[in-house]
Amino acid sequence: MDSRSAVVGASLDEVKEADVDALAKAFGERIYFVAQVQRWGPFDNEVFVARQGEDILGTVTLGPIEEKELRESEPFSKHPSRLLSHLEVPPPQRGRGIGTWIMAEMESRLAARDFRYVVLGVDESNEGAQRLYRKLGYQAWAGSPLRTVKRSFHESCTWGDEPEYCLVYYKDLSPA
Repeated sequence: MDSRSAVVGASLDEVKEADVDALAKAFGERIYFVAQVQRWGPFDNEVFVARQGEDILGTVTLGPIEEKELRESEPFSKHPSRLLSHLEVPPPQRGRGIGTWIMAEMESRLAARDFRYVVLGVDESNEGAQRLYRKLGYQAWAGSPLRTVKRSFHESCTWGDEPEYCLVYYKDLSPA
């Protein structure tokens, strides 16, 4: 299916406080969205919501590359790069090309802001996501799998980090 037909009239905007209830209903993780909107801690993330009318189509987060090993490696150490994470599409909306559309929108916006690379991590067992990213032109980073951090936010306005391993993919956004 052509992803453009699934998203006619859709928008992709930065999440606002008023979006939190709808996002929590679509994805759970209410406290994650509250933490991002209220800018808890030292995080420099931007969270976006895709919607079509009142329907939530998806969400995605952009932020700095936090893992030192990745941030200081080639090619990311020499060029502006951004980490894409938490790409989610609610189950009733899956299979319509929405994730592909969100990715294309984010890539376009990052390129317009002079970011050279977009980087993302994916669980080793998530073969569907890996196929999607390869189809979209992402390549595996040579240092994969990478020990990263899974951040959990708590109602007490705190967060906890747990180690996890993920495969790292990246894409060069410079014009061909």
